[in-house]
Amino acid sequence: MAKLILNFVLNPFIIAITLGIIFLIFEIRLPLYIEKAFVMLKASASPVVLIALGTVSYTHLRAHETSLH
Repeated sequence: MAKLILNFVLNPFIIAITLGIIFLIFEIRLPLYIEKAFVMLKASASPVVLIALGTVSYTHLRAHETSLH
């Protein structure tokens, strides 16, 4: 049981959510250079996901085509 709780607490998503809530409640601002980095990361997320999705789709289609021949 203790290992389960430890795994939950050390989960990166739980840590990120907890830090986000703490920053929101206490109105903590990130330094400008970190904030700019997050803005750039946010702007690049959609294109990267689309490229990854296209790559996976293409690979899947190619594998399906070769199995038919």
